[in-house]
Amino acid sequence: FTPPFDTFIEFKTWTDFNNDCGSSRVWGGVHFPYAVTAGRSIGSRVGELAYDFVMAHVNGTYSS
Repeated sequence: FTPPFDTFIEFKTWTDFNNDCGSSRVWGGVHFPYAVTAGRSIGSRVGELAYDFVMAHVNGTYSS
């Protein structure tokens, strides 16, 4: 079902957005709550590794 008009959602912080995204997966029956918690943890770590990888290239300190 598609709404007949545009819907706008605002979040004050990235954390608020992240929490709503995780909760919506539970509400929609896609994930169990513990999967959302685990996914946040894994996602944070992957994000840190990706940031470090990119910054090493930007700073010229990357070595394979």
